[in-house]
Amino acid sequence: MTDILAGRRSLAAFRGFVACGGFSYGDVLGAGEGWAKSILFNARARDDFAAFFDRRDTFALGVCNGCQMMSNLSELIPGTSHWPHFVRNRSEQFEARFVMLEVARFGVVVLRRNGRKPHPDRDRAR
Repeated sequence: MTDILAGRRSLAAFRGFVACGGFSYGDVLGAGEGWAKSILFNARARDDFAAFFDRRDTFALGVCNGCQMMSNLSELIPGTSHWPHFVRNRSEQFEARFVMLEVARFGVVVLRRNGRKPHPDRDRAR
C-alpha cells in the first residue's frame, strides 16, 4: 500500500489483490474506511485503483478491514452501487452467518468480524 501511495508500484502489474484484515489500519469497525480514504484522497492511488477495477481481467478480495475498505471504494468499482456501508452490530458482539453464493463474472465474497448492513426499512426509525 505504501508503495502504491508513493508511486513506486502500480496495480497495472497485477491481476488480483487481497486486502487483508486483522490489524490493517487498526482492528476496529471503521478502520477500513480510513484505509479507503488513504486511496480516495491520493490522486495517484485513486487513479491506479480505478483503472485496476475497470479492467476485465482482475479480481480483488477484501477480508475483515479489507472488506470495509472495499465497500468504501465502491465509487471506483463498476457495478457496486448496491454495496453496503457497514455499521456496528446491535449486539456489539461477533456475529457469524452461513452464506451460500454463486460467483458470477464479477463476484464478491464478504467476511467481517463485526459490522452489519443496515436495512433501509427496518433501520429508518432507529
